[in-house]
Formats: sequence, structure tokens, C-alpha cells
Amino acid sequence: MLSEKAKEARRVYQQQWRDKNREHVREYSRKWREENQEKQEAAINRYWERKANELIAN
Repeated sequence: MLSEKAKEARRVYQQQWRDKNREHVREYSRKWREENQEKQEAAINRYWERKANELIAN
């Protein structure tokens, strides 16, 4: 398990990498979504089911 300081350093590094490689990340994501439409739809459905359960619980 990482310490809080290590977690923060990792977050900063990953954000800087994504900022520097924005086009690569965008292209990879677009291609993945095209090739995995069923997985994408399943993830969206899981998200909204979770949100609905949170709203009902509150």
C-alpha cells in the first residue's frame, strides 16, 4: 500500500503524462470505444444504476 505522499506523487506524474500526451490518450480512448461498444454501454449502465441507488439511499 502506498503512502499518501507517494499516492499524490503518482497522481501528479500521471496527470502530467496525460497532459503531455493528450492526443495519444484521446485517440486510444476513441479507438477503444469503437471496438468495445458493449463494454462501454455496460459501464454506462453500471454507473447510472449506482447513481440511482445512491439517490434512493439518500
